Amino acid sequence: MKTADVQAMPVPPNLVKSLLGGFDIISNHITLIAFSVSLDLFLWLGPRLSLEQLISDIFTQALAMPEAQTPEMSSLLQNSQAMWQILAERFNLFRMLQTLPVGIPSLMGGRAALQTPLGSPTIWQVTSLMETIGLWVLLVIVGFLMGTLYFTLVSQAVLQGKVDLPLAIRQWPAFARNVILLAIFWLILFLGVGLPLVCMLSFMLISGINIGQLAILIYAVLVVWVFFPLAFSPHGIFTFQSGTWAAVVQSLQMTRATLPTTGLFLLAALVLILGLNSVWRLPEETSWLTIVGVLGHSFITSGILAASFVYYRDTQRFLREKAQASENNLA
Repeated sequence: MKTADVQAMPVPPNLVKSLLGGFDIISNHITLIAFSVSLDLFLWLGPRLSLEQLISDIFTQALAMPEAQTPEMSSLLQNSQAMWQILAERFNLFRMLQTLPVGIPSLMGGRAALQTPLGSPTIWQVTSLMETIGLWVLLVIVGFLMGTLYFTLVSQAVLQGKVDLPLAIRQWPAFARNVILLAIFWLILFLGVGLPLVCMLSFMLISGINIGQLAILIYAVLVVWVFFPLAFSPHGIFTFQSGTWAAVVQSLQMTRATLPTTGLFLLAALVLILGLNSVWRLPEETSWLTIVGVLGHSFITSGILAASFVYYRDTQRFLREKAQASENNLA
């Protein structure tokens, strides 16, 4: 075989070009940030679903039990009630609208405002456990449905250069089914990895082994190690209309073949989002300047999502061209 006959290998995707391409696409389709902006405004200024009354009722019943009449048990329950009431005061069940791995990004999802520029938010109390479970399931499903539509439109902007809402609505049911199946797969995997580790760490703590921050570090590293190869599994659903398992396999193959570059892309995206989030959260919840943070966060997260589709598209094309070039060179 002559050297001149050898086909040149394709150039791998460029990290910076992928990020710049994503932000350029969102700039040309700026209405796509409306999903994130709307969710944040609802979580910030809208009504809240609170579990304060439910938790208060649970501890009231627990304190009335004969077993809780001893001073030690009563003190323990009262301290626990105080802790849970503080947590419940800032918890908003509407946060369940923010779903993973496919969902609408939200800045206000972790900031349940006690006060807003409009005054105290309207609070709707959830008073029963069954009602809580039912609302949780309903909100998660709605979150996945809206997140699926959001991902579909962003992927259209990247892959087709335009947003086609009628087509997105026709594709919505099939995409949503695969997205929910993917979320169930992620949940089973998380529980399969997390529960044994939590049990092991709990046993070590009970045994008096002081592991401190090491336990958190071990858990975080294990979760990242398991879920890193799956980071692009949603992209196969929207790019190639793949089934759930096919999208998972495509993500595994892609991350294995492009590990350093893909790792750098995900790290850059994470640092960019988390770093800027500290800026977006500077205004107080009672200040209208929070809108600036909401708009900035929506643009950045939408741009990074678009960049991830750019990177996924270019990487899949690179892998196909690389495989084809290798076959031609061997022929």
